[in-house]
Amino acid sequence: MSSRVRAVIWDFDNTLVDSRERNLAVTRRIVGRVLGRWDGCSMLSSLESYEAALWRTENWRDMYRVELGMDEEAVDEAGRLWTECQISETTQATIFPGVRKALEELRHLPNGIVSANSRRNIRETLRAHELEGHFKAVIGFEEVHLRAQKPAPDGFLLCAERLNALKLGVLVYVGDHEADARCAQNVNAELERRGIEVRVISVAAEYGRSEGAAWSVEPDHRASSPKDVVRIVGAIEGSSLH
Repeated sequence: MSSRVRAVIWDFDNTLVDSRERNLAVTRRIVGRVLGRWDGCSMLSSLESYEAALWRTENWRDMYRVELGMDEEAVDEAGRLWTECQISETTQATIFPGVRKALEELRHLPNGIVSANSRRNIRETLRAHELEGHFKAVIGFEEVHLRAQKPAPDGFLLCAERLNALKLGVLVYVGDHEADARCAQNVNAELERRGIEVRVISVAAEYGRSEGAAWSVEPDHRASSPKDVVRIVGAIEGSSLH
C-alpha cells in the first residue's frame, strides 16, 4: 500500500470550529418545534448535559431517538429543520486556534469536509472566517440520505470522489467523535469490498473536547492540536505502509 496522502478530510463541528453553544441553541429550537417544547428535556438543560448526550450516542439521529424518545418520522422532521434553524441562529461558532495555520500548511493536499451539519451553514461559516478557499469539497448532511448519516460511509465516500482522491494511497480523516473513527472503519470495509486500494487513517481531534475519551473504535492517531494534525500527515507521507 502506498503511503501517498491523497487528501485530508475533516469533520466540521468541534473539529474545525467550536460550535457547541450554537448547536445547543439550534437543537433547542428544533426540539421545540417538533415536540412542542424543549425545556422539559434534561439533555438540553445545559451545555454540559448536551455534550454528555453527544458522547453517549452514535450520531445526531441516535441522540434524538435515545435521549428525546423521537420516532423515525420525528427524527426525519428534525433533520429537515436543521438548515433553516442554523441559518437563522445568531450564536456564533469560532474557529479553533491553530486551524488556520494548519490549513495553510496542508495546502499542498486537497482538503474536504464531511459533516452532519448543513452544507450551506458550513460554507457561510467558512466564508465568514475567510477559510472557504481551503476546501475543494464540502458534504453536508442533506447530500446523503437522512438515514445514511455518519458513521455510515456514504458522505465520506462522496467527499473523496469529489476530491478525485479514490486512488492508490491514503486518506486522512480528522474528527472529534467516536462516530468519525467508526466512519473511517466503515469506509475501509467498503473500499476493501470494492477492491479499491485506498486506506483511511483516522485522527481524533482531541482539542475538540474528546481528549481522553474511551472509544469502542480506537482512532489511528490522536491530535491534541491542529498542529498535531499537520505533524501526523507529514509522518504518514514519510512512512511506508504495509
